[in-house]
Amino acid sequence: MKRVFISAFVFFIATQFSFSQIPNGFWQEKTQNVSDAYLGGYHFTGKTFEYTINGYDGLNPIAALGGEYAIKGGKIFFTVAYIKKVVGGQLCRSETSTLNDSWSIEGGKMSIVKLTPQIKAIANVDISDNYLTIDKQKFYKVEAN
Repeated sequence: MKRVFISAFVFFIATQFSFSQIPNGFWQEKTQNVSDAYLGGYHFTGKTFEYTINGYDGLNPIAALGGEYAIKGGKIFFTVAYIKKVVGGQLCRSETSTLNDSWSIEGGKMSIVKLTPQIKAIANVDISDNYLTIDKQKFYKVEAN
């Protein structure tokens, strides 16, 4: 009987402090509509995330950042472990990159930079069926895993 009580107590404590997760897939900012490229957004898989910048911004050398996340009490806790950035390439006019008057860096190599120390950040989060809100910014699910 004592074992059953201890097991039930451990289960209760574990579920009270467990972190609910966001459904896997790509969550795009501002709209469900997808055109030539995605707008900025989060790709969630299990306990990991990757935020990619707006696909129309060809001048930003940082393409993405990622790491792990957890949710508790209406907050999302990010731990950013790496950034992906473009190294090299040529400055040119682009038909795809429509931000920055169509200027873009083309032909660079993608490099992954591990962050030491990792960066921790906390934001408010609200999860619904079709979208999630992170610090008042809506993200719509546009792709499942």
